[in-house]
Formats: sequence, structure tokens, C-alpha cells
Amino acid sequence: MALRTILVVWRELPAALIGDLVDGTRLDLDGQPLGDRIAVMKGSAPRVAFDGSRFIVASVSQMGFAAQYVEESGTLTGAPFTITGTPSGFASGAVSGNVVAWPESLLRAGTISGGALARNTAVTNMPELVTGGSPARTVAVAVTPSGQTLIARASQIGDQHGVFVTVTDAALTTIANGVLESRSAGGATITGGAEDDLDAAASSDGFAVVWSGPLGGPGPRSVRFASLTDAGTLTAAAQLLAPAGESPRVVWTGTEFLVVWRQPEGGVYGMALDAGGGIVADTFLIAPPPAGFAQLQALVAVRGGAVVSYATNAGTSAVRTIAFVPLRHRAARR
Repeated sequence: MALRTILVVWRELPAALIGDLVDGTRLDLDGQPLGDRIAVMKGSAPRVAFDGSRFIVASVSQMGFAAQYVEESGTLTGAPFTITGTPSGFASGAVSGNVVAWPESLLRAGTISGGALARNTAVTNMPELVTGGSPARTVAVAVTPSGQTLIARASQIGDQHGVFVTVTDAALTTIANGVLESRSAGGATITGGAEDDLDAAASSDGFAVVWSGPLGGPGPRSVRFASLTDAGTLTAAAQLLAPAGESPRVVWTGTEFLVVWRQPEGGVYGMALDAGGGIVADTFLIAPPPAGFAQLQALVAVRGGAVVSYATNAGTSAVRTIAFVPLRHRAARR
């Protein structure tokens, strides 16, 4: 069934000490809100995907990594179900389509079917420590129409801390591994990473990954981009998109990769690139300050453009904003 609505989810911080909650709201394909706020489940660091018939919302808590079905009507189906009861520090998992990935001592992936984890596979054979902490997203999954799957993460493998990627076939059998950026950990175990943030998207025959660099610890961030074929071969090595920027998100619009990020001094910005990393539209403004204090939460391709949502919190209650990014209205091609 074709996607007719969009579901945007976020972590809600309740006034009472009842734990983090995941709320959501539906949008139509023009980016207009539909209905009331939806109380989805308990947890934090939520992700959402559409499996072809309904939404899957996944979130992490002290009890592990769990998911909840949400119909396009906004109705919850069944109760939350456990993906893994083994939480991995503060790093969350990710979901795309019906494919989920999450960190344990080995990176694992599986498929969701019928309200349960139908497959649970170690996709790497090297122990690794995925970094992260709220509100960072340090694991991302993207799936092509043919089922080729990319899992990207900010992680430490041995003495190397970096952005690693694994590409699998539709059966989640690993066909390629790669390193997009890395640095020596200097014999230490990297425990920071709340400022690390990455995202991934799939085109018809390849992938793009965006992340905040440099990795590890506090400090100014930049936005970086790389792209790969669906076999895991680099088509664009790591390149700098913005010398200052955080919380990058990427989506395939059907013709190009749209990347958005927030600037530390204010504003949400975007750029469009082709599958080879060539710039289609240079940096353009999506939303002026105070959106720059926001955490970007979702970027979804819709007809004629994309919808980006972000939350602003400057010492007051969070204000969530939805912005529509039409195609071809942006800065001139370089």
C-alpha cells in the first residue's frame, strides 16, 4: 500500500517523574498536520519507518530497544514489543522499512513481522562500541527498493573511532564493510558522543550518509557527506558540506539527496546533491533563528519536496515546527 500520510515522532519530557514518553503527530503529503497528538509508547531516541502497510516506531529505554505499530489513521496496533532486552549504553538502534539495527557487543540487525522480531543476525564479526547519548543518533539504516541495506554508525572498533558502514543483501547477509571517517582512539575507550549525530538514506541503487564531525567529545561541529553504491562501493568520499552545523538529516527525493542541518548561530539550512556527491543546489535557508537552537527530528520526502520537523527549546517548553521544502526553489546550481 502506498504511503498516504507521514508520522513524525519525538521524545516528550513529562513534568511528572514517569519516564520519557514518545509522542507523534500525523501529516498529509503536503506537510499539513492531521488530527491530534498521539501518545505512542514509553522511551526516548524514537525512530519511525513505514513498512509498506503501517508505521513502526522504535525507541530505547533502560529495558532495551522496543517497537510499536501505528496505523496510518494514527491508531496504535497491539502493544509495544521487544526487539532486544539488552540495552547498549545510551546508543539507540534504528529502523527503515521493516529492517532494524541495534548495537550489542556485535552490531545486529533483524526484520520485524507480525509484531515481533522475525530475524536476528550479527552483521559484523568484530566487537565494537557504538558511541552516543541523548539526543545523538549514532546508528542509521537505509534500504533500497531491492532490499539492499546500509547500516551506518559512529563507533569504536579496536583503536579506531569513526563512521563505519555495513551493506547487506535483502537477507541481511553482509556483502561489504567500509570506513567513511576514522581517527585513533589513542588506546582509550571512547565514552563521549552525545554530540555525534548521523543519518542515512537510500536511492534506487545506492546510499548517502551524513554526519557531524569531528567525532567524539564536545566542540564545534561540521556537516559531512559520503555516498555509496548498493554494493558498498564509494561514489563520493567524505566531503565537507558546511564548516559549522549539527544534527544533519538526509533524504532521497526521487531525483537528488536533500541534506538539512542546524547552524549553531541560528537557522536550519539545506543543500541538494546528486548520487555522486555533486552539488545540485548550494546552501539555502529553510528556517531562520531561533530554529538553530533546535534538534532536527525528521526529514521525509513527499510529492514536490520534503517535510522537515524540528524542536526548539530555549529554556522553555519545546515548540515543534513543521516546514515544507519545495524542490527547485533554492540557490542556483554551482
